[in-house]
Amino acid sequence: MASSASSGACASAIGGGSGGARELITKFTNVTILRNHRLVRDDLWLRGGTIIDPSERFWEASSAGLETAADRVVDGAGMILAPGYIDLQLNGAFGFDFSNPTDMAPVATGGEEEDNTTKICRGVLAHGVTSIYATVITSSPATYAQLRPLVKRRQGSAKKGAHILGLHLEGPFITVPGAHPPPLMRPPKGAAAQAPNTPSPSPSPPPGGNGNAAVSAGIDGLREVCSVYGSSASDLGWAGEVGIITLAPEIAGVDEVVTMLSAPPHNIVISAGHSKASYSQAVRAVHQGARLVTHLFNAMVSFHHRDPGLIGLIGAPEATKDSPLPKGAEEEEEEKEKEKAARGSHVVRVSGPSSTLHHPAPPSLFYSLIVDGHHTHPASVQIAYSTHPRGAVLVTDAMCAMGLANGTYRFGEIDVEIAENMAHVAGTNTLAGSIATMAQCVQNFRAYTSCSIVEALEAASLHPAQCMRLSRKGHLDVGADADLVLLDPDTLEVRATWVMGECAWRDDKAKARISITDTAASAQ
Repeated sequence: MASSASSGACASAIGGGSGGARELITKFTNVTILRNHRLVRDDLWLRGGTIIDPSERFWEASSAGLETAADRVVDGAGMILAPGYIDLQLNGAFGFDFSNPTDMAPVATGGEEEDNTTKICRGVLAHGVTSIYATVITSSPATYAQLRPLVKRRQGSAKKGAHILGLHLEGPFITVPGAHPPPLMRPPKGAAAQAPNTPSPSPSPPPGGNGNAAVSAGIDGLREVCSVYGSSASDLGWAGEVGIITLAPEIAGVDEVVTMLSAPPHNIVISAGHSKASYSQAVRAVHQGARLVTHLFNAMVSFHHRDPGLIGLIGAPEATKDSPLPKGAEEEEEEKEKEKAARGSHVVRVSGPSSTLHHPAPPSLFYSLIVDGHHTHPASVQIAYSTHPRGAVLVTDAMCAMGLANGTYRFGEIDVEIAENMAHVAGTNTLAGSIATMAQCVQNFRAYTSCSIVEALEAASLHPAQCMRLSRKGHLDVGADADLVLLDPDTLEVRATWVMGECAWRDDKAKARISITDTAASAQ
């Protein structure tokens, strides 16, 4: 892929990152920074792979008699410097599928092993993604056992590409197959339903049997989940590799799974999706610990005014309420409210050193959206965002054909046809993931909702970080990881990407505009 060569050239241009005995100090200048929910004119300072307060560095440099405080200076040519995008649902890309053990197995060539996972992680850099959750769709127990040693968390770099922050196990405990193979669902699609254990909130059930008219045939709780994934009940057996599990809340026996796995020591984000759940069942799942809704509107029952199902969660008080704000943040929130109307619509010049900033407490529930122009109508995107803006999380749901030409490809255990920028289950009209990039989703999201640049960028960075409780990612505060993306201020096209302070990818336009200069300090 073209991005691989570009990333190597970029890394060498800055000396390959912090490979020396001392972590290099990098200064970004001539940039507009996304910080504290605003676009501000300021410099950004890094020590190795971490954002730092420059005042401390100035003192160090002065004490050491250095003429310059930075080892290298990056002139951003007036571009926007934002946190790298975080994709919570990436099934694969560039011809490789996280659900296929053959694709994930290392291949020996010329005495070295080539890692297809690295090809995916390096390829997404061109689209601003610096962190992913490798998503495995509904599979057999044998497939999970094969994938277990192959797909693991790992730190990203200019060489390895984006971070893999964990696995997203999407299924098999679901009731709406979408593009998932029905024979592998647990319980199998079409199993006899059991009587409900909660009354319907509607005076009469909506058309099609939605609501609490029935719940899916049950599973043997956590015991069966662990058996399918190939694990023990004590730690889910994947050595902490699992970050997200998507399941259907209406399946009998799933309550125990949500309650236990969402709490310590597991702390897995439980996401409701691929589901026929009624509104009351969905709310109960949130009370038990569910924190996310998987690709809102897709693979779930349609909205009904008497029983809105999973979609109704975006308007539920239980789901959208905030946690208590951190001590000392209340005063800052008052000031933010005054600026809310103008947020992201202007650039503010600030002076003085950077400092750690407080963010408002995240909502109780987030929802992901596939904003590829096919999965969700622009009006639906607008309705969801207007209802619950701080819970919106952009995902690509991209599958292995992202970045490839039209044709037929294998996705998990099904065949998928790519044509007219869409992926369908072969021989059907069922969408099978997307082939959109995160950069395209961000651009579409802004166009569909008329939100500010700040709000569009935060839906792909801050919000997924908050959902996953990633305190060092999704923002540019002091102490955060230096996962960065440089964007064209007019189009939001990605021009360059940094991973842990290393320039990992630049496009040709960026190479002509962005200057990276070593200073005299690096030679001392």
